[in-house]
Amino acid sequence: MLEDLQIRHYSPTTIRLYLYAVKAFAKHFGKPPDQLGAEHIRRYQLFLTKEKKVSTSTYVLMVCALRFVYTHTLHGKVTIERIPFPRRKRKLPLILSRDEVKVKTAHLPNRHVLIARSFSQNRTDASSLIGTS
Repeated sequence: MLEDLQIRHYSPTTIRLYLYAVKAFAKHFGKPPDQLGAEHIRRYQLFLTKEKKVSTSTYVLMVCALRFVYTHTLHGKVTIERIPFPRRKRKLPLILSRDEVKVKTAHLPNRHVLIARSFSQNRTDASSLIGTS
């Protein structure tokens, strides 16, 4: 696996983390990855999320490492679809109130133009926001 990572010019940090992730996976079951299959991967993913309660970034790192080892090192022993990524949490965009926009743009010389361009699809909202008609 190390050579596969090096051939593809992965960074030293990524190499170190991927090797750690695959080692932890193998250690969890007490067997090398070539003796473990899709069901083991599924059980390990459940272990990471339910028992170990790892962060999303750690979980994604583990998934990427397992996908790499099973795709490139073990040449597709387990299909990639069997190693799913977690669902991404959707964040709502930050929406400022009218007062917050006024405070944040008060020092700008052409704030009216800036705000109007920001709201170019709905000019009436921009006009009411900056106090022009």
